[in-house]
Amino acid sequence: DSALITCFTEDNQSNIMWAHYGNLYQGAILGYDADELLQAAKSHLLDLSQKGMFNIPKNILERGPMLEKIVYSEHRADISDELLKAHNLVSKYGEPMDYNDPKYVEIKLEDNQFKQQQRLMFFTKALEWSYEKEWRLMVPNYFPEKVYPGTKQGKTLTISIKPKSIILGFKIPQEKAKKIIKLAIDKNINLFGSGPDYFSDKPKILVEPLKESFIQAMLK
Repeated sequence: DSALITCFTEDNQSNIMWAHYGNLYQGAILGYDADELLQAAKSHLLDLSQKGMFNIPKNILERGPMLEKIVYSEHRADISDELLKAHNLVSKYGEPMDYNDPKYVEIKLEDNQFKQQQRLMFFTKALEWSYEKEWRLMVPNYFPEKVYPGTKQGKTLTISIKPKSIILGFKIPQEKAKKIIKLAIDKNINLFGSGPDYFSDKPKILVEPLKESFIQAMLK
């Protein structure tokens, strides 16, 4: 319950990723600008804070969201020392109710310390997953409802941001493709098509701008 996570990949040509996460080539890929995505997460948290959702200083809210590449390792990440220190501090002071309270200065971490802890907890995976070439957007879960296990409250966060591009799977159903194309044109989003790269010696997916003739045929 300590974080909300969305996963991405930097590889739009992987057969495995298209098969596992693209509904066997029947889905689509949404492409985002990394800087815009991270800023949208920060702005959304600040907006919720202004609406009274939580009482956390602006500097803590702004440093909380992280968008980074996953580190794949043969070894399990070890954060035992960090967890023990946090446990002792909470035992001493209780759960922070107001992060502006001077007595919590001891709990506050420098930015580099905070980010290193988050990397170990949320941005480290087993080496066998490295084919995913994953990136993650992590947003700390500041919602008070997180203290109630089993509830759906405070478990999700919807960040409004427009994709930069959409890549259609080459087996996408016609009706679904038609709806996506109409939406992309209306929102001025770049459209791409995909398919097996028969001219490559490697089994990969070829991604190219969607042909205008195809777009017009789909819109009839």
